Amino acid sequence: MRARLFFAILIVLGIVHSVVVINSFDGRDVVSGIYYAHVVGDSVRFVPQTGDPITTVKKVGSGNSIFLIESKSNPVYAGLDVLLINNGNSVEAYKSEEPYRTNLELAKKSGAKRFILVSPSYGYAAVSVLPYAKLTKSYLLFATKDNFDSLKETLQNAEGILIYGYVDEEVEKGLAEMGKTYEKINTGDKYGDNVEIVKKYFSLNPSKKQAILTDGNFLEDSIVAGDDPVIFIAMLIPDETYRYIKAEVEGGQLSVGLVVGEEYAQSAYNLKKRINNELGGNKFSVLVKMGQSIPAMGSNLLPLDIFVLPGPVVSLSIKEANYNDNTKSIEVVYKNSGNAYGYFKSSSFVYVGGKYLSTVGDSEAIGIKPGEEKGVRYTVEIPPEMEGEIVMNTTVIYGASSKTFDNGFNSVFSVGRARYEDVSSVLIEEAVYDSEKDELSAKIRNNGPVDAYFLFSTEYVENGQKTTIEDDNVYELKEGESKVVKMSNLLLKDPKSAQMKVKVRYGARTAFLDKTAEKEVSILEGGVPLWLILLFLLLLALVIYFVWKKRKEERGGPVYRGRGIGL
Repeated sequence: MRARLFFAILIVLGIVHSVVVINSFDGRDVVSGIYYAHVVGDSVRFVPQTGDPITTVKKVGSGNSIFLIESKSNPVYAGLDVLLINNGNSVEAYKSEEPYRTNLELAKKSGAKRFILVSPSYGYAAVSVLPYAKLTKSYLLFATKDNFDSLKETLQNAEGILIYGYVDEEVEKGLAEMGKTYEKINTGDKYGDNVEIVKKYFSLNPSKKQAILTDGNFLEDSIVAGDDPVIFIAMLIPDETYRYIKAEVEGGQLSVGLVVGEEYAQSAYNLKKRINNELGGNKFSVLVKMGQSIPAMGSNLLPLDIFVLPGPVVSLSIKEANYNDNTKSIEVVYKNSGNAYGYFKSSSFVYVGGKYLSTVGDSEAIGIKPGEEKGVRYTVEIPPEMEGEIVMNTTVIYGASSKTFDNGFNSVFSVGRARYEDVSSVLIEEAVYDSEKDELSAKIRNNGPVDAYFLFSTEYVENGQKTTIEDDNVYELKEGESKVVKMSNLLLKDPKSAQMKVKVRYGARTAFLDKTAEKEVSILEGGVPLWLILLFLLLLALVIYFVWKKRKEERGGPVYRGRGIGL
């Protein structure tokens, strides 16, 4: 009762503040709440995963109007609303039952007209774009091929859309189908994308001279506030990031870097020293935030409140390795068991009978889809005089970035030996694009002596610009089997003048789709592909024939059958 009376007095005095508080173990709820708060102009607090809820309550203070976003099934602390009310606040609670629905409902509630679309697999994307989003009153939407349809209503009247980082290609197709224009930042690299969004931030807010230095994998109050741009660093700072920071320091745009947490303090100090040595003077300084002080909890320095975000998981392993006497190469099959597209490079020492033979590896990063098994051949010719077990000592580095690898492993394993020849053969019999339906149809036939697997893609050129779209599925074709593959929503602007072809990569093993087949696409103004019409007419003729024969037999009339004629 006293708390309510106190709050009523504060309302009369006009000193009530609005605060968004998020109480959920699900990082998607936390991110949605933070972006909602910045769009509507409220301050925001979150309950850290391992922190004391009392700390959050003390940070919020008293006399506030609280919008509490709380996971219905997985809150960090049950009963937080009671603690907030007892501390002299009013509370409106929102129960999050499903994170993607919460993300969308808060978008609508915020009234946002500008949106940033990211994949929920990349938690660091939400950290990277946060300052820019606050500056432009943009709301972050999690966008995937599975939930895009639910976003259409919200995006239909959007005044600005930015796609940040990797998203499913169906998201971009969907926006094009809606007639929505959008900006896109996707360099294929976590650090490259980050540099691009920081450039956009400084172009809008050149008076800002300080940036937060972090890896993007967690939230903390300084980051959540969104008042400073965030620049991603690591133990080893990528060259592109270093060059960018140095250029901004040299140009007078950046003078202070705030490191959140101790993990990258030494990296940041080394960065400062190197930049100042190269530029001369002390143009760049580094501060390290190692703790926090909360006046309501005394003068002691407390640990930082941290919320770790889910990140892309690239989980790479070597499934098998065999020496193929036919190709004179070691065929290694890598598998990505993670949830994100990844890149890897390997280097291996090859031994035969305990003796070193050669070193093989990858000169460029190799991409691998989530769930994919990818085969790589390493040419090694084993001399006849070398006998015994083949062993590889392999070091693999990998990650979600094509330029910076943050994971790796070393493995020593035996290599099998086989003599294998791929005799598969696949033919593209027909390929037609129906502009009326915006649908590409291709008939693929296995005309080889063994079962085959293929990956389907299309490539078209419009106004000098080439676009390639690859299907996610690897299809199986039994010996002699044909399959019709379709691809829609290509959204060609001028089908008449477009140059289009389809391509299949195929082979007898799913990991080694080394063979290719191509065919030019016939582009129709509308209607049904010719081969489908012929197939339909053939089936219709067969049906008519069998119906006629059956009626003849029922009437007892003669049914003429073929027979030999002797001389």
